[in-house]
Amino acid sequence: MFGIGRRGVAVVVPAVAALVLTLAPRQTFAGELDDAVRKVDPKTSLFGFEGSPVAAASAQPESSARETAELEKIWLADFHPETDRWTERNNRIKISLIGSGMFFAQNLRITHNCAGGVRISWEVPGFIGVRLEEQMIGWARMEVREGPGGISGNHNKRHMDGIVNYNSLSVAIFNPELSYPANLVMWAGFGVDLWYYNFADRDIRRPGPGGTFDNEQYTFYDWNVGGNAFFDLEYKITDIFHVGIEIREHVLYAPQTERGEFYKINGHTQGKPHNRNQDFIVALSAVHEVQLTISVLF
Repeated sequence: MFGIGRRGVAVVVPAVAALVLTLAPRQTFAGELDDAVRKVDPKTSLFGFEGSPVAAASAQPESSARETAELEKIWLADFHPETDRWTERNNRIKISLIGSGMFFAQNLRITHNCAGGVRISWEVPGFIGVRLEEQMIGWARMEVREGPGGISGNHNKRHMDGIVNYNSLSVAIFNPELSYPANLVMWAGFGVDLWYYNFADRDIRRPGPGGTFDNEQYTFYDWNVGGNAFFDLEYKITDIFHVGIEIREHVLYAPQTERGEFYKINGHTQGKPHNRNQDFIVALSAVHEVQLTISVLF
């Protein structure tokens, strides 16, 4: 009986030892896994890569959140929806038909009139534009007086017909602050002018002695240079079709106005230089202009 007990113990002990050895590694592995999970960085994923932006943002300190909020405020302050809307396409070419009213200073002797022309613009919407235009008054009139020898005296006014033409090269700057309302855009800028005058009238008649009438030939051919400043407000009907209104001020260097009567009668210049423009250092003259435009963009 004692021998059977020894053999039973011999069988049971190895079995228990085997069971302990079998279970011990599994308990150790589970403990190590728990420790590894507890040591994982909240910013790191299971595979060792950085976590999601949401998790990273939630882990940012309070100072970083404040800095982000301040940057968002600055971005919103500098954001102009009109600028973004007008910059959908860059480097656009615009062709405009112009109808304008011209209002001349009195020392130029040219009566107020209407003009027409065309303008070609290269524009970077939301930034800058370069504009070249030409306008013409095809039915301009200049005030003249009778020459010496007329029985009605030298103060009898007449008008001779002619043409006034001007070309302008200007730079326009986009103004987003004044372009906030929907479908509006404001340009403002400055430029240089070149004006041409071509007046000739052979049908001006004056009463002569004995009830006769003499035909006088009045002429004036000259040119002036000047500068201009303008404000242009456009309304966007469609992406390629705009209408606008522009106010422009021209300042001309016009030395001929020193003579007063600077035209010619039968080839002889009337008037003499006697500093008629004493209010200015140089002989300056002004032209006020109001434009209406219809534009097509490409």
